Amino acid sequence: MKRQMAIIAVASTIALMLAGCDSSSAKPDQKNEKDAEITLIAKNEPVEEGEKEQEPSEQVEPEEQKSEENQTTEEKKTEVQTETENSVTGEAETKDNKESDSDSTKPYEYPEDIAEGASVVEHSDGSLTLTVENGEMSVDFPPEWKNHFTVIKRSDSKNGDIEYDIRSKTTYTPESDHTTLIIALIKEEGFYVNAVYPPVGYSNGGYWHIYMRSDNDWNLDNPQQAEESEIIHKHLRDYVLRSFRSRSDSGEMKREFPIVEKAVGHVQTDSNSHKPYCGYSLESILSGGDLVNVWDVEDGWHVTATDAVYDSYNVYINCYDTDDGDKYGWISFWNLIFPDNIG
Repeated sequence: MKRQMAIIAVASTIALMLAGCDSSSAKPDQKNEKDAEITLIAKNEPVEEGEKEQEPSEQVEPEEQKSEENQTTEEKKTEVQTETENSVTGEAETKDNKESDSDSTKPYEYPEDIAEGASVVEHSDGSLTLTVENGEMSVDFPPEWKNHFTVIKRSDSKNGDIEYDIRSKTTYTPESDHTTLIIALIKEEGFYVNAVYPPVGYSNGGYWHIYMRSDNDWNLDNPQQAEESEIIHKHLRDYVLRSFRSRSDSGEMKREFPIVEKAVGHVQTDSNSHKPYCGYSLESILSGGDLVNVWDVEDGWHVTATDAVYDSYNVYINCYDTDDGDKYGWISFWNLIFPDNIG
């Protein structure tokens, strides 16, 4: 049977070659990048010659006069060309400056609220980016969060853990100095996945996790706290929790990050029956649109984890089959069971 299929395949290949067909195909995840180069060409406008006045006492020979006229014409052409090139260059520089201005950032207006080791910049659209541990991890905040949060750094000298607390600036009650924790960014050596302590990045030999308090931490009887809660949670799911980026070993800030340990587990579909049992494409996860299924998985399949990405209360694990190497795509951690080092 395989021999017949091989004969058919050879015949099909020959037919395609005779017909001049292109049988190559691009992989779904492959992206073609085209470098576009724009060349500005300025045409030289004609330069009119002006008549020269000759002194009566001076006699100019025809050959010398022709030489002088040619030299003058070339000089004028050079001047016009230089002016045109400068004009074009100036326009390009102005355009570049405008584009830079549109993506420009400026220092945060409340640096006293930001702990040492962290920094905040404001973008031209008003959004904010918090970077911690001198550029290892970053997260974006919407414009509404401006002047509504503080960043406090905590370090555990015993186990080496690092923590940055993002807290509300509004006190719990007018008489109290207690403020509500919004998100805690915690760096530890190990990789752990659970609903209240999910991983969001990896950098410089450690994994970053987040911890969030529940709504019960807000005093909704206090008008200021109620208003603050509304501001904080309005874009939390669709903005803040989709923006975590960490610096990989290559130096690039990315949302997906490696799982350094060799993590082997299995699919367990009966633990959360309301969740789909499949592997998704990374592009669909990062885009925030509808998830694209690339492989249906079944209960009990052995998987090896290589990478992870956090997206709005969910962690997706990049998995391939431990036994035959099939790439399953990115599976929700709800449908996976791993040893203690990853679960």
